[in-house]
Amino acid sequence: MSEWRKWLGSYGEKLVEKRYCAAGFELVERNFRCRTGEIDLIFKKGECLYFVEVRTKSSAAYGTAEESITLRKKATIQKVSQLFLLQRNMTEMHVQYDVVTVYIDTKQKQAWVRRYPHAF
Repeated sequence: MSEWRKWLGSYGEKLVEKRYCAAGFELVERNFRCRTGEIDLIFKKGECLYFVEVRTKSSAAYGTAEESITLRKKATIQKVSQLFLLQRNMTEMHVQYDVVTVYIDTKQKQAWVRRYPHAF
């Protein structure tokens, strides 16, 4: 992965993290990884855990951020989240899967963020 793509992804995740925290969510973990895959952000609010996939793009030249969430990616996130719940002994928690897209216009120095709650 190029340095630019790493920076872009990290910037998008930080932007989303700030927005969730400003809305009263508590950050539980960032970039939870296991052999199966990764979950970008995990938040808690009340008795619910929110597993958040962040997709950041600077152009739609190779498809939209929304299109990049495939059935395979959804299945991977669900498997990784189940492992997270088992490891933390949190299997009784309610869960929600959100997708957040971030579009960054580097020339205009603007970002557009769109949240898809209950994405799958």
